[in-house]
Amino acid sequence: MSSKFQLTPEPTFVAPVNIHVPGGKPHPVKFTFKFRTPDEYREFLDAVKEGEDDVATIKEVVTGWDLPQPFDDENIATLVKTRFGVVEAVFLAYSRELIGAREKN
Repeated sequence: MSSKFQLTPEPTFVAPVNIHVPGGKPHPVKFTFKFRTPDEYREFLDAVKEGEDDVATIKEVVTGWDLPQPFDDENIATLVKTRFGVVEAVFLAYSRELIGAREKN
């Protein structure tokens, strides 16, 4: 039986983020994201345009991840410093999942 549609969404949702691995295939990691209404999403985009740092930007949209390391400032900073394009990958995965856009194969 299918689940019923609810008018009020859950406060978080899980979606994969494809993290680039040099010399290999992207590695999907499950992230737990914060739900935003359309108005909240627009406000978030305006805030990002004003120039938050990368760790703060990730913390604005993510509440956790499926990695052995805890989701904290130090580990977020390590991820940002060691993986090219990870902030963009997180942001794209979040935006696509939130607004319902799907990546083409």
